[in-house]
Amino acid sequence: EIFDLTGGYIATWLPDFEPFVGDFGTLSRGRLLAEGNLEDLGYVDISYYMATGSVQDFKYSHEIAVSAELGAQGGTAELTVTFKSEGSFLYHFQQAKAERISNKRTFYQEMAHKIITGELPWEDSFIVVDEVVVAERSSILISRTKGGSVKLSGVSMETQQPNFADPSLNLAFSSSKGTIFNYAGQTFTRPLYHAVKPTIKPRGSVSSPRGTKPSGPSLSKLYQHAKEVLGGRDIRPTEIELHVKDDHLVEATLNLNGRLAEFLIAFDPVTPEYAIEDNMDEETTLPVHKVLIFEE
Repeated sequence: EIFDLTGGYIATWLPDFEPFVGDFGTLSRGRLLAEGNLEDLGYVDISYYMATGSVQDFKYSHEIAVSAELGAQGGTAELTVTFKSEGSFLYHFQQAKAERISNKRTFYQEMAHKIITGELPWEDSFIVVDEVVVAERSSILISRTKGGSVKLSGVSMETQQPNFADPSLNLAFSSSKGTIFNYAGQTFTRPLYHAVKPTIKPRGSVSSPRGTKPSGPSLSKLYQHAKEVLGGRDIRPTEIELHVKDDHLVEATLNLNGRLAEFLIAFDPVTPEYAIEDNMDEETTLPVHKVLIFEE
């Protein structure tokens, strides 16, 4: 739900998980198992591509009810948050900014070049983070039981739907019922991130009028096959020609020993279905020789 609401961002959920732009690794059940960071490992100068945008406040909840009862002072209220189902949650943050890749075309082109040449070792399951939301304050409450609740005392309540990350509310937890994960009042967290997964696509597969075609072979298989054609050596930069088609698509041409191969590398945004998979099954793929058709 958060993915759809934000247009493609993955919720980090726990404040101890802090993704950074350029992190790459395997995504399983919504958690990024980072292999490392492209800049920290010397593969890509992420700082060259970085830009910052404003996000401000964010409020979202699922299957909760908030009720308020005015205290004796009039302006003071006691809030009760009731969780209607197991897994219901409240996800609030404020004063946020987005750290993102500004020139994605050039960034993806550089990544494609280094993956194809083997300069950047790349596993088939890897994704890369290209945007992170950083919040000055955040509050996340998650219930493990149906019918759980928390009571909070606050001041100057003007609405029954406040942003629970707002420090001016002076919210304090007074009691709770059930099993509630309480990550309220966290500072400088990274509650959302966006990621893409590079995949090989046969030419013509991206916008085919006949519907979706199978994906191409994995990047690792393509790299291995190209090395076999070259007798085991790596691909030289002069044997690769890359053209950026749009913000997420790079067209590649390999000229190996006088033989040509053309294909596309799509940096597809991670889908919510992919993000929550437990065991990432191998995608339906075309055999590598069906995509890399070398002609004399």
